[in-house]
Amino acid sequence: MRVSCRNGFTLIELSIVLVVIGLIAGGIMVGNHLIEAAAIRAQIRQLEQIKIALSVFKQKYDAIPGDIRVRAAQFGLTQGNSAGFRDNGLISDMGGQSPIVNSPYEPLYFFGHLQEAQLYVPDYMTGCAGYVWNGVTTITYPKLAFDASMGMVATSYNGGHWLYLGISNCASGYFNGQAGSADQNGTLLPSIAYAIDQKMDNSSPNSGQVLAFRSSGSGPVDRPDILANQCVTTVAATNYNIISTTKWCKLLIRAD
Repeated sequence: MRVSCRNGFTLIELSIVLVVIGLIAGGIMVGNHLIEAAAIRAQIRQLEQIKIALSVFKQKYDAIPGDIRVRAAQFGLTQGNSAGFRDNGLISDMGGQSPIVNSPYEPLYFFGHLQEAQLYVPDYMTGCAGYVWNGVTTITYPKLAFDASMGMVATSYNGGHWLYLGISNCASGYFNGQAGSADQNGTLLPSIAYAIDQKMDNSSPNSGQVLAFRSSGSGPVDRPDILANQCVTTVAATNYNIISTTKWCKLLIRAD
């Protein structure tokens, strides 16, 4: 009697295997998308909290956090470093220049004052030397909710007060930790920058309350990002380069 042996899989078995693989792959993709969407929502909530804290601080103290000095003591707030121009309504560096340059005084004292006023308590980045605050405490870059390896500063730009997202490290006194480079690349994927802009503003990197921005580590050279095929698609900067998988973007987000 002959016994037949069957090698390999039937078409039905192969189909079942492919379906299972597809379901697993699809589940992973959906899971990653949900995790990313949750992280973006957390980031937006953090920014909204800071906006509310700024509004309350302005109403309570009739001043801008980080910029207040003359009346700080009467409110029980730290005066901060005496360098630069305090009480001028701007969040600027120690030389009084604005927008962001290579000194973190008011851009970081902004968060120190919000914390002292118990309006917003940041989760600061670790591994940073920080800056002396009230003779004891040191302050450094608040972490982004989206990614704890990134931070932010506050600044004044075009008559308003903004949050600048994309501090990559704190290796030096320069606000982005990368002194001397002509241009500083970002730390956000264009697709992430687009998602934040889409949910908070108008999806356009060159207008509105959320802007794609670039900076120099060697002076007051801060400007909208118009480098083609990086964070934005063209020099017109009308669209984010969402197909890119490189972290090109930094974002400037209006806080008031």
